[in-house]
Amino acid sequence: MERAAGTFQDRLVTELRLADARTMDQTTAVLQDFLPRYNARFAVQPEHPEPAYRPVDPDLTLSEILCFKDTRKVGRDGCSRTVRARQVFERRTSSVAGSPA
Repeated sequence: MERAAGTFQDRLVTELRLADARTMDQTTAVLQDFLPRYNARFAVQPEHPEPAYRPVDPDLTLSEILCFKDTRKVGRDGCSRTVRARQVFERRTSSVAGSPA
């Protein structure tokens, strides 16, 4: 609830409780009423309305530079560990990478 720069401060939770919203449709109806009132009260116009980003260099391949690529080994327990995650793989009868099981 604090994603909107800390201004929700449980207001949305309270609105949902007061409206007794218990389903997605009821919650949607509450949001359609709440958000315009919320935005009217807390919205701030930007000092500089033009976009602040720069165009992406067309020579960049974003799918290559905005990802993590790791080389890993699968242990005897069928797990591969990295700093970010632990993955468990199904055991296969073949030990050659890329060959069908």
